[in-house]
Amino acid sequence: MTKLHYKNITFRVINTAVLIGLVLPTTFSFAKVATSTSTEKGGAVGENFCTRAVEQLGKVTGEITDRAAKLQAKRDEQKSEFDSKRADLDSKRANQRTEQDQRFADNLKKLEEKAASSTQRLALLKYREAVSLAISTRRAAIDNAVKTFRDGVDRERATRKDAIKKAFDALEASVKAAQDKAKADCTAKVNPKTVRENFRAALKTAREKFEVDRKAIEKRLDALKPLLDTRKAAFEKAQKDFQAALKKAKDEYKKAIGSNKTATSTASSS
Repeated sequence: MTKLHYKNITFRVINTAVLIGLVLPTTFSFAKVATSTSTEKGGAVGENFCTRAVEQLGKVTGEITDRAAKLQAKRDEQKSEFDSKRADLDSKRANQRTEQDQRFADNLKKLEEKAASSTQRLALLKYREAVSLAISTRRAAIDNAVKTFRDGVDRERATRKDAIKKAFDALEASVKAAQDKAKADCTAKVNPKTVRENFRAALKTAREKFEVDRKAIEKRLDALKPLLDTRKAAFEKAQKDFQAALKKAKDEYKKAIGSNKTATSTASSS
């Protein structure tokens, strides 16, 4: 009897850095703003502080906007690469299935040529139907596992994108609030030292809050592990169920034709 071989397909796991995106920047020019006024002395402290703080704050807010824009541009680039890799994997899987289906059909034809009696032909028909069902069932399970995994990854990407935007928006708002407060205090002739210390404290709080937000976003990478584990378990179950169905089909076929030869197949394992 013609021997048919099943070929396993290995599914590549895309790097989590590509799945989720860039790590957020950890520092901005807060220190420059604070230290730029720390050495001022004498009666000009208030005037110099107000002038220089406003100038430096403009740079800081500009840096925040620039970082956010660069992050978005990089994320867009990675999404394009990510989608391209998905499409490539889908195409390769489809091509492999087509090739393996053809090999399965070719080998079945050889078996049909050797089927001399109606009993053997009927047994072969049942064998073909059983194996075809096993193949289609396994492929459906694999496709569903891939879709579930990708949907989960897409949700995580969307959640991360929203969290990053909120983190930058909150940072920018906090810095602007500190700037507006410093301006108002300067205009109101509040003690320059007090204005400066309050200003520096507000920037410190904004920076610490952004760092907390950044770490929380990075922890979302942990959400990928359950997705990977679930997909792995689905693949393994699909393979186990397929092998069991294939063995049953082979055993029944051999029993029906009274042969001790092994029936195997080159049909797709995907």
